[in-house]
Amino acid sequence: LRDILLQQPGYYERRMKSLARRVMGGDISVGEIDGHPRLYVTGVPLICRQIISGAVLACVLSDDSDGHQDCVLLENFGRADNRAGENIAPARPICLRDTLNSYADLLRHHVTAFVDSIIYERDIRDLSGQMARVYEELNLIFRISTDVSLSRGPDGYFRRLCEELLEATDIEACAVVLDSPKELFAGPMVYQAGSISATDDQIKRLYQVARQRPHNAGNALVVNDAENILSCESIVCGLERFVYCELFSEGHKFGGLLAINRNGAKDFGSEEVHLLTTIAQRSASFLENVRLYSDLENLTMGMLHALISSTDAKDPYTCGHSQRVAFLSRRIAELDGRTEQCCQRIYLSGLLHDIGKIGVAESV
Repeated sequence: LRDILLQQPGYYERRMKSLARRVMGGDISVGEIDGHPRLYVTGVPLICRQIISGAVLACVLSDDSDGHQDCVLLENFGRADNRAGENIAPARPICLRDTLNSYADLLRHHVTAFVDSIIYERDIRDLSGQMARVYEELNLIFRISTDVSLSRGPDGYFRRLCEELLEATDIEACAVVLDSPKELFAGPMVYQAGSISATDDQIKRLYQVARQRPHNAGNALVVNDAENILSCESIVCGLERFVYCELFSEGHKFGGLLAINRNGAKDFGSEEVHLLTTIAQRSASFLENVRLYSDLENLTMGMLHALISSTDAKDPYTCGHSQRVAFLSRRIAELDGRTEQCCQRIYLSGLLHDIGKIGVAESV
């Protein structure tokens, strides 16, 4: 039938669309095609997520049809070549109306099962991809949360953070700017990684622009059309979109985290913003610990210098001796290539090597 009717594609397409609309509207299960009383059609709506998105149609000849005559009528009805009718006449499908009703019901179940299988397969594929992304993001957050050794300092922490953020996400470039408090950083410090060619000064300018704009996604600023909103081309070449998250903890502002562009020119969505906000919070907590550790270290060093001053006051002959020994020892350790932590221990040992004199009697 399709071979015959396809010779009149315009009419065939219009009739099929009309019947499909009737099926989608719940109008038809089994009926006759206009102009050919012994040709029956049945239709099944395609339902996806409780939404009717199309229809499946099937046509058969009725049980009281005469194959050759009906094919001739069909040729006249479709204005088709009679040779096509002669070819399909021996293999014509003939069904009772009740049988066709049963076939329609079976077709409905098969189509529904087929559509459901496609949906389930797509959902499983999407869920697998989403779970893989979530695993990478959770693994990244776990590594950031556990690898917070204060001995490494902000330099080692943020260099590794930028590299791991690029490996676990589709972000093209990321940068961290640290500019306060002044007791922790001598001046604004920039850590960056990625494919964007930008100098530290350009990253600082972008940071200054971003921090002055109000947040539009919780604690973050999301800009997906940077060219229209900001004159960013003069700030960072190739900047199309970015996310800015402030590094803020316990009332202290330490700087900001910048994520620049996504692979495939995709916009930043809620998932990316949530991940970056979480990372910024963990990083701000790390910096708060660095600040507290620095305060504790300064307090400890103050106490040690007070003890050394007490020793010098008791024995003016060796005044300044402990400080000189500590300074020279640390310098020798630095020249020997020792780690910063080792050099600091040597410096403290030099300061305290004569602390026992404070308990020596004046007569001795």
